[in-house]
Amino acid sequence: DVGPEVDRNWIGRRVASYGPHALYVKQEAESVRAVHRDVPDEQAAFFTIAEIVMNGVRRGKVEWGDSAAVYGAGLLGQFAARFCRLCGARPVFVIDVASSRLGLLPDDPMIVRLNPNDTDVVSSVEKWTRGRKVGVVFEVTGNASLIPSEFKILRRQGRFVVLSSPRGETRFDFHDLCNSPSFTIIGAHNSSHPTHATPENQWTMKRHFELFVDLVADGELDVGSLITHRVPYKRAPEVYEMLLKDRSQAMGVLFEWK
Repeated sequence: DVGPEVDRNWIGRRVASYGPHALYVKQEAESVRAVHRDVPDEQAAFFTIAEIVMNGVRRGKVEWGDSAAVYGAGLLGQFAARFCRLCGARPVFVIDVASSRLGLLPDDPMIVRLNPNDTDVVSSVEKWTRGRKVGVVFEVTGNASLIPSEFKILRRQGRFVVLSSPRGETRFDFHDLCNSPSFTIIGAHNSSHPTHATPENQWTMKRHFELFVDLVADGELDVGSLITHRVPYKRAPEVYEMLLKDRSQAMGVLFEWK
């Protein structure tokens, strides 16, 4: 249903929102997005992740032919790798210690899976890039202590995008890891989206949502392969407990509200 001041043409339409996990939610009309293409509900539900990552990749200024690296192959990292490829980046390195997560990446020769437990990441990147290293690194692990080491594969004057929300403090040498190599460090919180489209920047959250749905509907972005669990909503506490113990065994988890 809709409030008295809302256009009743909204009734019966599929919409997406940032509402909580619940069977019924109440949202401001201005905040919802109309699902304008025929994509499955369970794939449209990934729009929040897509919007966050689209904004981060755009802020990272990924260019055609550029090389990129993604640290962390969780949901954000999975989308980051895919969007970098759609932007024309090659190769795209994805680094994670969980082989199960790396295994969910697309079968694409220009997406290079690297597990630090059995691979020298720096040497591998240098070999693939003919010694140039990468133009942009996306930090998606959220592990504050790892951040300094992630600069090792970034070329001079490269861009480092903090796409995660790191917890805790990071000891950081700004001379060696920023000033001397002239790196650009970019924050990419979802709130950095413009609130209104302008001729200089049209990419609001809703505009990114529209693009995301089009990519899924047109077969350019595979989201369904990221769904690893479908569980009744009453098992939510059990699922959260599982994720706290070992997140590597799950990727996209959907709650079913039947």
